[in-house]
Amino acid sequence: GHREKERNGMLPAKKLDVPTIHKAMSQGHFSLIVNNVQHWWGSVANVSRSLRHETMCGYVSCNLYLTPPASKDERVKSGFEAHYDWMDVVVLQLEG
Repeated sequence: GHREKERNGMLPAKKLDVPTIHKAMSQGHFSLIVNNVQHWWGSVANVSRSLRHETMCGYVSCNLYLTPPASKDERVKSGFEAHYDWMDVVVLQLEG
């Protein structure tokens, strides 16, 4: 159902407007994920190209994760729970 799609990163609609995203983020429970940021943000594209060159990888993808702060209510989850990734990952945390 709907919750299963959310757990698997599926959007409830093809496009979401900014007020809808803001409301959902303020309620917590999940992270906003923007994949392949290097395709539309020039400075991120430069970093992506540099990483690809320096590491000699065939492909480098840059994703953006915006996670709300953890709730004081222990029943409310925020963002990703502990997990591992199947690929090599470089993380740049800007805040929190």
